[in-house]
Amino acid sequence: MKRKFFLLAILLTAFVQGLFAQQRRPIDNEHPMWFIHVDVWYQADPQKIIDLIPDDIKPYVCLNLSLSCGYDKDRNVYKMPQQAVRTYKSWATVCQLNGMWFSCQPASGGHTHIQDNDLETFEYFFKQYPNFLGWNYAEQFWGFDEGGDLSSSPQATRLALFANLVEMSHKYGGLLTVSFCGNVWSHPLNPVGMMKREPKLLEACQKYPEAILWLYKYTTSSCFYNNESVSFSPFISGLANNYGVRYDNCGWNGALDGILGEKHGKTYPASAGVGTVLEQTGINGGAVWDGPELTWREECFHEVWQSDAEGGYKRRNWAQFDNFKGVWADMFRKVIDGTVHIPSREEVIDRMKIVVINDINDGNDEQKYAAWGDLYDGLYKQDDPFNRGNGQWMDNFCYFKKTGRYATIPICIGLYDDLAKSIPVQVKKSEYRTRWANQAAKVEDFNAQYPEISTGDLFVARTKNQLVAYTPYTYLNKKTTAQASIPLQYNTCDELSLNFNKLSGGLVREYNDHIDFYLNN
Repeated sequence: MKRKFFLLAILLTAFVQGLFAQQRRPIDNEHPMWFIHVDVWYQADPQKIIDLIPDDIKPYVCLNLSLSCGYDKDRNVYKMPQQAVRTYKSWATVCQLNGMWFSCQPASGGHTHIQDNDLETFEYFFKQYPNFLGWNYAEQFWGFDEGGDLSSSPQATRLALFANLVEMSHKYGGLLTVSFCGNVWSHPLNPVGMMKREPKLLEACQKYPEAILWLYKYTTSSCFYNNESVSFSPFISGLANNYGVRYDNCGWNGALDGILGEKHGKTYPASAGVGTVLEQTGINGGAVWDGPELTWREECFHEVWQSDAEGGYKRRNWAQFDNFKGVWADMFRKVIDGTVHIPSREEVIDRMKIVVINDINDGNDEQKYAAWGDLYDGLYKQDDPFNRGNGQWMDNFCYFKKTGRYATIPICIGLYDDLAKSIPVQVKKSEYRTRWANQAAKVEDFNAQYPEISTGDLFVARTKNQLVAYTPYTYLNKKTTAQASIPLQYNTCDELSLNFNKLSGGLVREYNDHIDFYLNN
């Protein structure tokens, strides 16, 4: 009975909101959302996954129905799953019976189960399921334009599809979600590149910023700082109302493999994600989590024993990983209860003092769609402990930052509303040498715009009375602990000293008469 009333409420809400082109489900800093994956790799009954999500978290969850795209070019058939739309309908029905929001991910990179021009199928799910929030596209930096592979989309059709899906999402109150994690070969497919290359997509995002969500994804093991800048920028510039992260361990392990070799024995610990996700959530206003993505790899859920069922059958069973309970669910509870304050877009931009506008339309892909190599030098770029390269682009092996003093530097196409235009220092890429003749001038400018937050080597970032801190070292560093002395601004004590051990992260909230700590390792 409760499920029937819940679904009736969804239907009525969707109908009323549809009249005003509002979202089916509100998403902002006061209404966070967590995409938890029902993944084809589980080979699982979605009900078993839903049952493993704690009840107190379920109201904030959107199930991302995720299909990998294995395609047999020799036989011209999809391998896993063979029937994507039927699989989606089956899983969507389970979501509906449970009163759960859901999204559908039909593509990994350029490979897709649903052709880019099949708008009837894309619209069907909005029409059929009032608890459907929209389409989710991951890793949009590889797998395009592969001859002889019917699952591989041309870049041009994917960009045209995204323009259509933003408009369609606005019409039905949903949203298109796109996560990016590319490298130096994929600048044209980052959010800036996509919108610059497809004017209709840029126009749709300008008109309907509530209907698009760009996520910073951690899969590739390089270009982390640039990937963050271009994925964060639509939120800052007014082309998206929200922002978020799609976290997984690939980039961490991939960088270590590339430097130390595959048998280094230093595999990903879940605590390596605590600090950076807290930063994106508590400093950069990321109200949406997507993942962790490699759900079956010690992250979310895994199959355990089989139990006896009636008629001589066996029932497959699943359980939570410890990382899901002790890291991700624990942190998200702190988001829900307000321990972790997600700053609004206004608060994020109020902290933002410098923005870069990529106004270049000629030249190579880096010039047109990305930052420049030494933008982060002298600021939050990490020192490379092995002196391999200069730490830029493909030598940027870690997402940790040396300091939290400076806000993330967004690389924008333009500034599209009054809030974005209020950022004090707006530097055009074509003219940046005029303002910053050399590295020293750039660092001096940033230091003038961003007062010092702390001393020491611990990463510490502040938004009002909230501090996010983490140990900014990986297994590559001989030093694994970090310390900071932090002048307090809200508490009656003068200073706070923090000493964090290896791969520790945490959040501090200052109040006049007390200080709250949330720490996780």
